[in-house]
Amino acid sequence: MLIEVKEREPVRPSPLVSVGSVALTPQEPQGTGGAPAHAQGAQIGGGAGTEVEEVAVPALGEVAVCEHHDPVKHPPAAMFGGHDEIGGAQRRERLRRPADPTGDPLYGDQWHLTMIGDLQTIWQEYSGAGVSVGVYDNGIEYTHPDLAANYDASKHVIVDGQALDPSPSGIVTAEHGTAVSGVIAAVDNDVGGVGVAFGASITGVNIFGGPADINGADISGFSQAIYQAWTFDIINNSWGATPDFNNETNAAMLAAFAGFETAVQTGRGGLGTIVVKAAGNDWDSSQGDFLNASRYTITVAAHDQGGDASWYTNRGANVLVSAPSSGSSADGDAGILTTDETGSEGYAAGNYTYGFGGTSSATPVVAGVVALMLDANPNLGWRDVQSILAYSATKIAADKLAESYFLSFDLPVVILRPFNTFGPRQSLRAVIPSLMAQALYADEIVVGTLEPVRDTNYVADTVAAFLAVAEADGVEGNAYNVGSGRGHSIGEILERVQEVAGVSKAVRRDEARMRPARSEVGKLICDYSRAAAAFRYAPATSLVQGLECLRDYLLVHQPADDPNRYKV
Repeated sequence: MLIEVKEREPVRPSPLVSVGSVALTPQEPQGTGGAPAHAQGAQIGGGAGTEVEEVAVPALGEVAVCEHHDPVKHPPAAMFGGHDEIGGAQRRERLRRPADPTGDPLYGDQWHLTMIGDLQTIWQEYSGAGVSVGVYDNGIEYTHPDLAANYDASKHVIVDGQALDPSPSGIVTAEHGTAVSGVIAAVDNDVGGVGVAFGASITGVNIFGGPADINGADISGFSQAIYQAWTFDIINNSWGATPDFNNETNAAMLAAFAGFETAVQTGRGGLGTIVVKAAGNDWDSSQGDFLNASRYTITVAAHDQGGDASWYTNRGANVLVSAPSSGSSADGDAGILTTDETGSEGYAAGNYTYGFGGTSSATPVVAGVVALMLDANPNLGWRDVQSILAYSATKIAADKLAESYFLSFDLPVVILRPFNTFGPRQSLRAVIPSLMAQALYADEIVVGTLEPVRDTNYVADTVAAFLAVAEADGVEGNAYNVGSGRGHSIGEILERVQEVAGVSKAVRRDEARMRPARSEVGKLICDYSRAAAAFRYAPATSLVQGLECLRDYLLVHQPADDPNRYKV
């Protein structure tokens, strides 16, 4: 069996190999217009315009068991301690200072950082300090001035008894892994740009060439390297196989799966190493890549500068989130600015590239976000991380699916986004009905967090918006927010509930009802100005009026269950 890497088609990438073989493909299209750049070498892609050779590689060998080195008994950190030039305590102190990325001269060109939340506020408390990220890639130029201070050589994995050094040498280049590393953790040092988690440590693991080559005839070295993924808090995998639903029996893929499984079961003291994986750039279903369909991976797709799914990105029910990356340069979409191999060895002349892209660059954005999460709460399990990412991400898929049917088939669809609607017949799992039922029928009122501010809209106003938009002209294909435009904290709502119910009951906080503090959304208020202009939407019911209607309903329809019982 041979693995062939061929030049990709200019519009829609075609399968790289015949049935029965596996190709680990570039996750980083860098071409202009609508086509990915040619892939250089075997797996992870080269710079734009790089010529491609057709490569034949012997069949992948069987998964080998690592017998000579047990990281549990001989962790790499113990064997290679003291390589970090900055002591642990000193480094943490340096990274805990308030961040000022505006001092990094290229920060203004890092447009992707503004698309993933209020990072400048988050950075005042969290930088990813103390969180280790293993970059499984084609190596890292870890002497790069924007990476060196965050590089941790003490965590180099051990292959055949030797530390695996990922630095480029000779004709071997490491432009891809260097770019990935900069997206994650470029240092906030008034040089170049800054990483999402500028305080996290990074360690390279070269799995493309050398003793741990995933494409080698003997994959025993790769098996050893991927087994040690558990020694990191997070591993970034900006690589993958052609999604042809035909690689689940391949030895290298099985070794990778076993490594991922071990990592989530034993890493971080049993909380689980976080495995972040690129969905791929085949404009196809990422479920066809065995590893991307694993429950252990956070599979990441790409969206462009406008927030739309990138033209090349793989899709599928297994994709957890998308992150900013390149789009179509013909449409004016920019690539990701990040570290590059210094001099002329990388994607561009100089020390940085403006054109990194594909799911290769979306994936390290998520790895950086996870590093910030673990800095904020080191006790998060691997499932917690996946849940928080899903909960806190902006939901774009449903909107875009509806929009695509409008654009492709003239389906007269309108996207309406109701904010927190409340009223009669609502489940007591919702906060306002729960508070009112407790005020009317319980001895005390049990609550969770009182500080979050929400836009609460009475159900009649939400229904009125649906009716109005259905009768309006010229609204097809557009999205509209529907809410009250007013924000009330949960504590303020509780006060109004007690007033409307005519009671003054004791209030007790229950930690079981509180979301993790770092996953809570502090303020969420609707801007319905577009709905007002398009179909004259205007909320007519005040909070107190809505609460009075809810009170009257619950007085007639007393809940059958104990209103104090927490419903999930």
